[in-house]
Amino acid sequence: ECLLTSKFYARFKTAAKLTDTGLQLDYFRCLVASLPRSHRTLLCQLTDLLRHVAKYSELNLMSNANLAIVFGPILMVDEKESADASEFLKTAERQKLIVETLLEFSDILTDESAMDVKPLYSLAATSSYRAQTGLELSLGSGDVLHVFKEDDTLIFFDVDGRVGVLAKAVAKAMTRPHVAMTAAEVAAAEQSALQQLTPRKKKATRTPSREEKEKKPKEKKKK
Repeated sequence: ECLLTSKFYARFKTAAKLTDTGLQLDYFRCLVASLPRSHRTLLCQLTDLLRHVAKYSELNLMSNANLAIVFGPILMVDEKESADASEFLKTAERQKLIVETLLEFSDILTDESAMDVKPLYSLAATSSYRAQTGLELSLGSGDVLHVFKEDDTLIFFDVDGRVGVLAKAVAKAMTRPHVAMTAAEVAAAEQSALQQLTPRKKKATRTPSREEKEKKPKEKKKK
């Protein structure tokens, strides 16, 4: 598994594209806090090392941007990556943007306070919702909301690469906890469904011969 995990790749991609720096930092801190402990520890050590290298960029030409180009493909993998050259370049640019952001704010993202941030959690919409304000998003039944921040009245979430807010009261009324299935669980569920759809073969029965039918009454009389 790559350091930033394939599970969070799409989430990191959305966070890196945010133009609101405060919201972007909140999302990144949540994602870092959501990584397995071993991944977080290694990420902290690696970003410290790379920031030290970047200090001497005038001599070694390894700025945050250049370091991000080198380490982007190592730290994350796009499972849906296409072999097409143009798509490969887009993926490389996305990876560069994510790593560059991590390096730029590494002192904030990896400090002790960042570890106390609530990890990412997901909600599934049970009904549709039409946005009431400019910050809200219209939702459809079944949409999955990845919540990365909340305050007393609002939740901030990412759904299909779009970031919006929703009142907690509304979210409570129209969502339920969403638990994503692993690849192994999906395969097991598909296999189980296939078995249920496949008609069971009836056991073949053999019709007794005439001699066997005549033999049974005689055996009963002997008893």
